Amino acid sequence: MKTILRPCSFPIFFCLLPLGSCTTTPGSSAVTPGHKLPADVPMNTDAGRTHPIYVMVQLQDGEELPLVLDTGTQATFLDHSLESKLGKRLRSEPLSGWGVSQEAGVYVAPKLYLGGALLEDRDTNIYTIDFRSWSALGRPAMGFLGMDVLKHYCIQLDFAAHRIRFLDDERVSKKDWGKPFPLTGGGSFISKNLVGREASGSLSLIDTGYNGDGWLTPSLFQQWTNEATLLPAAGRVRSPNGWLGGESYPELNLQRAEEPFNGIGLYLLSRHLVTLDFPRQTMYLKRTSIGPLRLDLKEVKAEARSAAAFLRSLRKKGQLPGWSKDDRESAKGAFCPTSTLSGGFAVRKEGDSSVYHFQVARASENSPWKLQRACRTDENGRTLKEYPVP
Repeated sequence: MKTILRPCSFPIFFCLLPLGSCTTTPGSSAVTPGHKLPADVPMNTDAGRTHPIYVMVQLQDGEELPLVLDTGTQATFLDHSLESKLGKRLRSEPLSGWGVSQEAGVYVAPKLYLGGALLEDRDTNIYTIDFRSWSALGRPAMGFLGMDVLKHYCIQLDFAAHRIRFLDDERVSKKDWGKPFPLTGGGSFISKNLVGREASGSLSLIDTGYNGDGWLTPSLFQQWTNEATLLPAAGRVRSPNGWLGGESYPELNLQRAEEPFNGIGLYLLSRHLVTLDFPRQTMYLKRTSIGPLRLDLKEVKAEARSAAAFLRSLRKKGQLPGWSKDDRESAKGAFCPTSTLSGGFAVRKEGDSSVYHFQVARASENSPWKLQRACRTDENGRTLKEYPVP
């Protein structure tokens, strides 16, 4: 799918041996239909930094599903593992996009809830596909919340406060929303591009599901790269700035795409307070950051301590694959964050030259950790054994 992940740049070291534990209890939230607008919901802190925006959507039975908030997808998709809850399959349809092809199941859309409210007017079908490729990124994902739902709302994405707000655009003041951009082409395009060349290929998709700064059509990409600057002292080429709404954007990483339109992705959007007023066909951008957002090292360390405590609790109960209660570490384990809600530990055991790897993740800051993968490798990284995960 349309995913670009920044690599792990720093390991964090934590010892698994102390028996202290940090446990979290998922918040209990009863679904209360009838609200016109969902209440504010938290945004994952790594959104716009390393990962997409995840929202915890509920089915009618209260099951919570982490869905990617995706303005670049016209329909809502769920993982195929949920098909038993969706009733009879209406039909199957081939699905192709961004080099991925698979068969999608088509079902009558179920009732979905967010922020304690029934999501607006879902008189549409819903699609099911295999989301294992998303879970392999280190975060569980069970679908996309697409434009068939989002088009009914005025949504504000506050990356600084880590909040998603659903606003009443008829009553709220818009004076602090920033620069307006008219939306066109079904409600998720603007007549601009990130090169600032309005006369050629100016249509750009606003795509919150694209985990990068954006992409350009081949001709515009060529124009953009022609402006690159050679930095002899550094021995590298500096990418040119991008342009949007008369403002310059440094440190952009734009991709070349064989598409008839350009795209503006989540990383560039996250430099702003973003208000997507879909009913009134307008996007507002209020600049809050010159360069790209970075992960907060303090937040990542806190997550690492919590994840380490989870693994210690498994070891204490004799449930850590490949380890007994009495096994000891030869050194502190290294934690490499995939995001602030997932990561991997690499640790050695006393008297054993191999390396044990544990991938952990959780759906939200208030959800419990889960062990996703456990394996043992040699010193060169070759897998020696994959352990079953409970």
